[in-house]
Amino acid sequence: MFWHNVRLLNATAALLVVCAVLLLLGAAAWRVAHLPMFTLRELEVQPAPGVALRHVNAATIRANINGRFTGNFFTANLDSVRTAFESVPWVRRASVRRSWSDGLQVQIEEHTVMGTWGGGESPKLVNLQGEVFVANIDEAEADLAPGARLIALRGPEGSSKEMVSVLKDVGGWFAPLGWKPVELVLSPRYAWTVRFDGGTRVELGRDLSEQDRATIAARAARFVRSWPLARSRLANKELDYADLRYTNGFAVRQGKPRVGERNDESVDGT
Repeated sequence: MFWHNVRLLNATAALLVVCAVLLLLGAAAWRVAHLPMFTLRELEVQPAPGVALRHVNAATIRANINGRFTGNFFTANLDSVRTAFESVPWVRRASVRRSWSDGLQVQIEEHTVMGTWGGGESPKLVNLQGEVFVANIDEAEADLAPGARLIALRGPEGSSKEMVSVLKDVGGWFAPLGWKPVELVLSPRYAWTVRFDGGTRVELGRDLSEQDRATIAARAARFVRSWPLARSRLANKELDYADLRYTNGFAVRQGKPRVGERNDESVDGT
């Protein structure tokens, strides 16, 4: 009994010593980790491979993330840091790593603008992936080539990715005519309307299934094939409106007559 108690006391004492050492080591590690030398001071901003940064740099990031995360080289939560960086205007994705002993390296992918989203006085922007984001529209327009313009997209909430996909299809369908879309609208009843750079507005029809999408594509192809002949019936008039929702043809409406011409009635084409 006596030896049993001695062994128990020795084991307890050894455990207490181990616990004390661990506590001392933990306290020492905590003190070292919080030394001023590990306070985050340096921020290196790099572009994602193969791209250039046009709107974001270290100065703009510092101004936007100030106070949005805490910690030093050891204690900063990189997920929280990444989230803070991705909240900066124009930043689509951020990848963050520590840089010994007081810095962070962040790799940035910026949004590439496709057009505007919504409407009203303060529309948002939508990127090539169909993601809606908030940034300065004047900056987006400054990136455009001379004579180019942002495409206006308007549709139900959550439809931006689908609309960007359809916009690419529409651009391909009407490319043989030299028409470039400048506005695409998806109504609450899922009817598509597109306006082109020449001012022509085209009704494409409702899109509720894959079959509907195939039908719209076929009708667009028919219009593109038939338009050169149908245009001869409009003489030298501008085209204001085309309705492709007919089963066996399409309807068009003339816009303003060109100089020296009279306006005529609407015509149908097949």
